[in-house]
Amino acid sequence: LFYEDILTICCDDPDSPRVVVSLEGWGIAPEMELENEHNFGNIRIGDSCDWNLKIKNNGDDTLKIENIYVLEYKNAYTIEYDSRQILPDSTLFITITFQPHTSGEYPDTLIIKSNKFRGNNIVLLNGRGIQPEIECEPDSINFGIVALKYCKTLILSISNTGDYELSIDSIKIDPNSEVFNADKIAFRIPVGDTEKVKITFCPTNSDTSNAIATIYSDAVTNPEWKIDLSGIGSGDDVPPEIIHIPLGSIPKCSETVISATIQDTVSGVARASLRFRMGGEPEFYELEMSGTNSDKYEAKIPSNCVTTRGVEYYLFAEDSLGNHCRVPANSYYSIQVLVEGRGEVKTDSSWIYQTLYSGDTKNSYRLFSIPMELDHPNVDSLLRKNLGLKLFNWRVFDYDSDDFTECPDTSRFRPGKSYWLIVKKRGQVIFTGPGQSVKTSKEEPFEIPIDTSWTTFANPYNFNIPAEKLSVDGDVSKLNICTYQGRWVCGNEIEYLEPWEGYLIKHHQAATLSIPSDLTGYEKTPSNAQPNGWSIQIVAKCLNSIDSYNYIGVRDEASDGWDQFDLYEPPEYNNLVKVYFDKQDWENHSGIYTTDFRPFSDSLQWKIKIRTLFKNINTSVSFNIEGNMPDDYDILLANQNSEIIQNIRENNTFIFNSKNEKYRTYILAVGSKSKLQKMTSVPDNNLRQNFPNPFNTSTTINYYVAERGKVSLKIYNIKGEIVKTLISNPNHPIGQFSVTWNGKDLNGTSVPSGLYLYHLVTEQGCRILKMALIR
Repeated sequence: LFYEDILTICCDDPDSPRVVVSLEGWGIAPEMELENEHNFGNIRIGDSCDWNLKIKNNGDDTLKIENIYVLEYKNAYTIEYDSRQILPDSTLFITITFQPHTSGEYPDTLIIKSNKFRGNNIVLLNGRGIQPEIECEPDSINFGIVALKYCKTLILSISNTGDYELSIDSIKIDPNSEVFNADKIAFRIPVGDTEKVKITFCPTNSDTSNAIATIYSDAVTNPEWKIDLSGIGSGDDVPPEIIHIPLGSIPKCSETVISATIQDTVSGVARASLRFRMGGEPEFYELEMSGTNSDKYEAKIPSNCVTTRGVEYYLFAEDSLGNHCRVPANSYYSIQVLVEGRGEVKTDSSWIYQTLYSGDTKNSYRLFSIPMELDHPNVDSLLRKNLGLKLFNWRVFDYDSDDFTECPDTSRFRPGKSYWLIVKKRGQVIFTGPGQSVKTSKEEPFEIPIDTSWTTFANPYNFNIPAEKLSVDGDVSKLNICTYQGRWVCGNEIEYLEPWEGYLIKHHQAATLSIPSDLTGYEKTPSNAQPNGWSIQIVAKCLNSIDSYNYIGVRDEASDGWDQFDLYEPPEYNNLVKVYFDKQDWENHSGIYTTDFRPFSDSLQWKIKIRTLFKNINTSVSFNIEGNMPDDYDILLANQNSEIIQNIRENNTFIFNSKNEKYRTYILAVGSKSKLQKMTSVPDNNLRQNFPNPFNTSTTINYYVAERGKVSLKIYNIKGEIVKTLISNPNHPIGQFSVTWNGKDLNGTSVPSGLYLYHLVTEQGCRILKMALIR
């Protein structure tokens, strides 16, 4: 600071008895500025971290550093600096290095002794030493006695008990590395985790083998952890002997005892088990078999597992050396389950009766089957017993070679066979009467002969069979399968063959359909798996009739002719409206199809046939895009003269009136705009004659718009006076359209009989046609 004052001197000098002196001066001192604290964070043992402490002299005198030191951890914190003096308004950097030697916190205080006048001289320091620590269990591994042709595996647990990730660099076994083996040798273990390592002993001679497994890691403590390994090889390579007489059939819901004689006179039986499952299950359950005396073993299959799905099982035994066997080898026994009295009935997963679909229209027919071998398989007798008199309550038909045969002339109920059934009353069920489940088999699937006509068939087993598991003459590619549920359900809409239901199949040549019962390890193909390419679903509706399973599209594996994606059109049954593709020209696969897939191309055409049995009724046809069709592709619907009717991209539903035409042919063109312009044309006649004409109450006018824009359609009388405006749209879309006139004027008044004109105006021009109204 600046100091000023006055010094007064009083004396006895008569001339100057009082002398005044002005005093001025500056006080100077060093002032120290520094951070109050610093945390080095987590530092691994063996590593170090530097921090530069900034000391600034904010005073006006030289700051002199006398000493810098820490109070506690002098071995963990080291201090380095170049000078002990800091000039005014200058800075000195002091390097402090933190290097922990053990795990834990290192709180400390840094003291700076100096000639400072004011300012802090203490810095709080902290840091944490961390390190990986290894712990292995067990300390030694003894494999005991192992047969020469077998291997035995035990688990070594390696844990990281430290507070830093543990790195296992390698696991080396010496000597005898040819008989002892670790399944992994280099990996990392996060803090607090444990890694399981499989150590395997495969003896090569009848002697004792010893080795040491050394685990090399970056642990600070025990970086080379050693595990003693030992085992004895034995020349006994004979597994236990299992003697068992398989069961043929058992009553439903009966607790079933499976017994066997199991012997091993050399090494003894260490364990024996029964492994069983119900038919159609992918995995086996395991039950330990208890010994009733020296070599007799048995286990019980629970009664709730004995159903008309059937039961499958095999026996497993192992001796003390690890020699093991199963009977039957690589297969299983199959037990047929018997039912008596009223027999079996269709139920859901909660064992609640499932009633038959009922109704009295043609849409009410369903395909029905019985997944059992019946003692009394007569169709007429069984249905009369369950459903009452035939004519009033039910009808049933056999269908073979595209021909229907009505009961009582139908064939008998048998596994794998289905029938067309209609039931009028609600709440009806069918009890099968006595019989037994169909025998399952790993080696022999259930086989059904099929030919080139539609063949009815069914799931012979009382559990679901994935449709993708079926094959025809060994070919598991896409099969032509359909069922009827008020509409035809085909192809990939059928995921499973359900018991009690019925199906139809068609093949291009006589063949054998195989239905497997063995679903061991089966996992359903994910339903969200998207096929490559794109498709368009075509759905036709007329009154209450619908035909929805119709597809065109592209696939990588498709061809211009027949391929696995092309499925036959379902048989003629209640097809009041039908969409199909006529492929009578295909060699070896001629017929009509419900799907038609092609290879990728930027210009494709499909000829679509539509049949309706209704006259003078509107039919709607919608086109639904699925998959990854390029955004710049157009979809144009044209008539058989290649005249464009509608742009499906702008309006995906097309409506036409059947009039007196039973069949109609359309062309669907898909591709880039430039390609499609060469394939299709705009119709010259964009206004059609009304129908009916003459008319009494109403008439329909069809017209085509080739370019989006202003469109008007008006009715005039023969004097040229406007009667009615039917269409007035400044932004009318492209396509084929229809409109109905009810014979009334602008005021809603019925107009008199006579000749009238209807006038269409579009961006391409105008056209006038005549119509006659007769009251």
